[in-house]
Amino acid sequence: MTVSLAKLRMFIAIAEEGQFNKAAQRLGTSQPSLSAQLRELEQVLGVSLFNRTTRSVALTAEGARFLQRARQLLRDLSDAVADMQNLCSLNHGRIVIAATPSVSSTLLPQAINSFQASFPEIQIQLHEDILLNVEQMVTSGLADFGIAPQPQRTATLDFSLLLTEKFFGVVPLGHALARSNQATLAELAAYPMLASKQGAGIREATEHALQDHGIFANIAHVLLHQQTILGMAEAGLGVAYLPALVILSGGLRRLHLLDISAPEASRRVGILQRKGGSASAAAAEFIKRMADGELLAGALRAEDPPSDNGRRLLAGISKVFEPHAVALR
Repeated sequence: MTVSLAKLRMFIAIAEEGQFNKAAQRLGTSQPSLSAQLRELEQVLGVSLFNRTTRSVALTAEGARFLQRARQLLRDLSDAVADMQNLCSLNHGRIVIAATPSVSSTLLPQAINSFQASFPEIQIQLHEDILLNVEQMVTSGLADFGIAPQPQRTATLDFSLLLTEKFFGVVPLGHALARSNQATLAELAAYPMLASKQGAGIREATEHALQDHGIFANIAHVLLHQQTILGMAEAGLGVAYLPALVILSGGLRRLHLLDISAPEASRRVGILQRKGGSASAAAAEFIKRMADGELLAGALRAEDPPSDNGRRLLAGISKVFEPHAVALR
């Protein structure tokens, strides 16, 4: 026989009221039923909890000790229930987001700030990494979700589209290609190129674009950080093929942007979630607000620069909301 919550509440009521009839009235039950429940509880515990007289009951030493534990058990249960209710009502919680650098530096600062203004008790921790590592964090459960370019292939993640962003050619001012605002990918790749390291989403997208059109590129430098790519391009040490958010994240350096045709390329950026997993209430609310555009629009407004380059970059970003996740295979 187990000790039920009802028996614990019955025992506490008797101890606090000091009489069976008052405890019965408090609990809305009969005195014989209360007496029977107490006998069952004492049988399970193997001790007498009360010394009984004709008019009142008094705790035994064992009963006094058990009273402290019973009260603590009910308090712990009440706290646990309140914790779950707080989580469901977004009164507190913790979100771990994994994101690629272009997303974490452009979209997420303003988005996180806006979300925490609405839910100040929810803690958010951002992990910035290359796409391959973002995928691994989400798959392993180390992150609640990721925000990143759509992976080429994975069997463990679902992808929900947030936006598409156009790729641009990036050359230093005074470069031969800077005489125009347009170039083909083959024309750009004829010059020494600056590339991201393997495993980065940009490197993957660039290689696919080049291979699909039979274009050979001369990779002059392989770089870890996007800021380094932009800085090297500004210094005239190579040209780059980058999506709009990456260029925006660089603060619009003294660079010339090229609309690339043949092919004109873009990439899809969205939310990565573990297939079959369920998000916490806090994470689900953040995802919802990103997906319906509330946080996304504010983040893009914060990146709204007055320059011609800035306007062209923002024009290359299309906001899209797909309510149903796409399974990646």
